[in-house]
Amino acid sequence: MQLDKTLAFDEFAIASLADWKAKATKDLKGKSLEELVYRTSDGLELEPYYTEENSNKGAALPAIEWKIVLVAKQKLEGVDSTIESLGDLGEDCGKLTLENLSKVRSSKVYFELGAKFFEIIAKLRALRIANPESEINVVIPPVEDEFEYNNLVRQTIAAAS
Repeated sequence: MQLDKTLAFDEFAIASLADWKAKATKDLKGKSLEELVYRTSDGLELEPYYTEENSNKGAALPAIEWKIVLVAKQKLEGVDSTIESLGDLGEDCGKLTLENLSKVRSSKVYFELGAKFFEIIAKLRALRIANPESEINVVIPPVEDEFEYNNLVRQTIAAAS
């Protein structure tokens, strides 16, 4: 017997937003769909699911060349450049919040990232669309933690976003 390794999505019907809501309501067994709405740290509400009906097409962004910069006195292998202070990255805009995003007026800025992966991605994309000519830098601060590897995991998540 030989397996057919082709997969055609044509055979599946496109589900509407109403179909998704009906299925979710049934699967929740009496719980409200409102309980699944996620509220960001900035107070925005995100639906638990998106279809073409309730989402906007994202703006196409040009490819970004990422560089790793180390704040230190000595160079480290694998780092693109070394600076002596965060001020060399531009204006400090604080934490990556919607309020701080709207204050960007300089052509060279930096933000402090947290670990909320999808929020960070959305905010950085919005900032890149609103300020395509700006040099936007991000800083991933260490956080004191009693568990040895939590900081590494936290910083990896922030860097990935």
